[in-house]
Amino acid sequence: MRLIGNIRDLTAGYYRDFEDVPDTEENLATGVVMESGNKECRTIVANRWPDSIQLDASVVPERKFSRVFAERRERSRSVCRISIYDSPATDAGSEVKNIESCCSGVTVEFENTGRYILDGETRTFTGSDPGDCRIVSKMRPLFEKKFPVCTESVTEIEQMSLIAPEPYRFYPYGGLYEYGMHPRQAESCIFRTVRVGDSLSLAISPLSALRAAGIDVFSDRQTGGRRLIGIKNFPAAGKIDLYEELKSGACRLEVLNKNTGEKAIYVGNAVFHTPKTNLIAVNFIKQGETP
Repeated sequence: MRLIGNIRDLTAGYYRDFEDVPDTEENLATGVVMESGNKECRTIVANRWPDSIQLDASVVPERKFSRVFAERRERSRSVCRISIYDSPATDAGSEVKNIESCCSGVTVEFENTGRYILDGETRTFTGSDPGDCRIVSKMRPLFEKKFPVCTESVTEIEQMSLIAPEPYRFYPYGGLYEYGMHPRQAESCIFRTVRVGDSLSLAISPLSALRAAGIDVFSDRQTGGRRLIGIKNFPAAGKIDLYEELKSGACRLEVLNKNTGEKAIYVGNAVFHTPKTNLIAVNFIKQGETP
């Protein structure tokens, strides 16, 4: 018989007493454990899981903001209400100056190369086969992050802004990402309306900037004589940036051990960014283990 793990054929002298079968360096390096019986010994291939797996990836924005809602029909003519994204009149005080940097989500695309560490040695691979294992989970895209978007129309927002006394009312405005940004900057954006006379504009800010200013956009409260109305039902994933989401285990891999047929889950625990590009590397460790 042939030992598992591409070890040389030991057929000729294999069916002998255990004492006669030597432990070679080749056997030990491959993780083969020998068990003895009275007249034969058998081999068990120990679980050989990579200490960590690192995948090269790129961050790609989804710029899908056009939203026109059919509201009613008058004499066979559709009357539509216009999305806030179809007329983004931004305020001069907006933290986000380039409206084109806003998007409805980002995808993390696997670049078909990676590295893994086994027995303290770093090895490279292409595709989905790191050494004695194979990644069997979906990898294209590797990960998707959706940003909450505004579902109210321009008309609805204008009507709400006329309520007296005028409140500060916050709305989601998708997310922020443009080429070269660090994954920490791929985060949700928030806007509120700004009325000057008859004109209405949007003051748009990244969520982190509002937090840094001590503004909680998710709760209602009274402050400085003005009522603040927060965003309701904002998803938890929208409250953290892409970097935090990837490194906190939201990105997961199912890995098959080709020697034993067992499967394990690897979870993201670190992200590395190549400056001035959209390229990142996501590091994964076996679930339940610490680096």
